[in-house]
Amino acid sequence: MEGDTWGISGPAFIAGFAAAGAVLFVVTLALRFLLRRGRSASRELHPYEIAYLIGGASRATAAALAGLRLMGLIASPARGRVALAPAAPAVRAPLDNPLDDALVAALRRKGSARVNTVPAVPEVRQVLDGLAAGLERDGYALGSRERSALRWTVLPLLTLFAIGVARLVAGLSNDRPVLFLVIALVVLAVVVLGLLLAPTPRASGAGRRALRDARRRGESLNPAMSPAWATYGPSGAALGVALYGGLALSSIDPDFATQAEIQRNLAVGDSGGSSSYYGGGTSSCGGGGGGCGGGGGGGCGG
Repeated sequence: MEGDTWGISGPAFIAGFAAAGAVLFVVTLALRFLLRRGRSASRELHPYEIAYLIGGASRATAAALAGLRLMGLIASPARGRVALAPAAPAVRAPLDNPLDDALVAALRRKGSARVNTVPAVPEVRQVLDGLAAGLERDGYALGSRERSALRWTVLPLLTLFAIGVARLVAGLSNDRPVLFLVIALVVLAVVVLGLLLAPTPRASGAGRRALRDARRRGESLNPAMSPAWATYGPSGAALGVALYGGLALSSIDPDFATQAEIQRNLAVGDSGGSSSYYGGGTSSCGGGGGGCGGGGGGGCGG
């Protein structure tokens, strides 16, 4: 019709824009699902790997410190600090895991260390980086390439948004009504921002399955059930902290947890419900697809 912007009527453009938004939103979610799925993986994860998938280097360090405390190898000589216990039994290397060895070696070298700096101590950092690399290599964690690709999945929606902005400018220049187009652009912008700002998951699909299995195995370690930590041993203590965070730390050794302030200094939280555990990524905008398509019935499309 004569006078229509770009030769397309407002209602026709809005209908096409909304349909394209809905389709691209579904495509974006599908791409993100495929990228998060990861590769097939079959081995059982070590408690420190479980901790890393849930809460990163800080939680893995807290889990290791819990195990070392139960072995009687470390103590807290001052608020927020850890050190080798004065009456610690002889350490026979290697311990249960290279992270244990690195922590003991670091504390032997430094004498004592502030809890919040322990993950950054060179020998500890090296082991934590290796732990992360192993999780990525074996398909349990997303690598930097996959995490970057997740951010790029919004490009089709951004392209559609740019087309909508161009149409808005052209419609205003052509003195056409643009109310519904503005509403559609606002909804699309919210969806795109939600996808861009959503936490990037650490665990792949295989990693999330492994974490669900670990939680089933570790149900008896729930601090609410008052586990006998001495019976479960250092590995059980580490798994308890990996899954239940600060609550498990306080249950294992309340005095040590309070004195060392591990929960505050390492931000381990009170449970396993972190964004990395659940995968993050799309829930904040899961309701946006309908919004993108909801403006299709209007006629103010520029």
